[in-house]
Amino acid sequence: MPDRLSSARITVVTIVRDDPEGLAKTIASVRGQTTVDVIDHVVIDGASGPGTTELLEHAQHIEHLGGFRWVSEADGGRYDAMNKGIAMAETDLLWLLHAGDTFGSPRAVEWVLAATGDGFDGWGYGFARKVDGAGDVVGLFGYAPFSLRRFALGGKSLPHQACFFSTDLQRRVGAYDVDFGLAADQLHLLRCAVVTPPLLVPELICDFDTTGAGTSMSIRDHYLAMRAARVSTDLVEGSLLRDRAITEVLIAISVAANRMSRLVSRSGAP
Repeated sequence: MPDRLSSARITVVTIVRDDPEGLAKTIASVRGQTTVDVIDHVVIDGASGPGTTELLEHAQHIEHLGGFRWVSEADGGRYDAMNKGIAMAETDLLWLLHAGDTFGSPRAVEWVLAATGDGFDGWGYGFARKVDGAGDVVGLFGYAPFSLRRFALGGKSLPHQACFFSTDLQRRVGAYDVDFGLAADQLHLLRCAVVTPPLLVPELICDFDTTGAGTSMSIRDHYLAMRAARVSTDLVEGSLLRDRAITEVLIAISVAANRMSRLVSRSGAP
């Protein structure tokens, strides 16, 4: 085993609320990693109730070669829970994998550890499959090469669950903004990207559960949230008025493209 894989440790933070079935999938995926012995799995449960608590207690007592810790208490929402999990991390690397999401391969963590190398102090991402409630792949998520401008404009989002971070960078960038709304993960990635460009691991490292809350945003809300993120990070396109106009154009183009895609899909055209 290369030195990096034998010396590194990574914390996987999983947040959950009222989804024991999804949580069970995520725990099984973590335990199925080839590098399970270097994974510290931290689960933050938003006081779901006995079913989830029993699952967590059972998981804690099953032999696990890395570490397994959990907290079950009321929180202020998904990003408050993520901040709690990050605060519990005791490793150099972090990966946030929500309940219902799974690794895209048993070697996903192995690939990331091999790519980051000793002294890694940044962030990176790989590609994700979009998976529906039936477990069927309905698309792919992620793009390359990374462009800060395209990302900031909202046209090229990144799969947050396929991102990894050095603990130092996470803490330098600061906590997830609990008041920003559903797109606080993209704001956080934008803040990381302002500090340093991401490392790409060109592999399918995550299966992203599309039934989660983050996929419920409308096209308009997504672009407006990314505009707010640009304002927050001083990446506005020219004046505020010009940036607002660009946002409206991008919304119109994206809505039209989405409608055309649905029409083509219904018609069965190739």
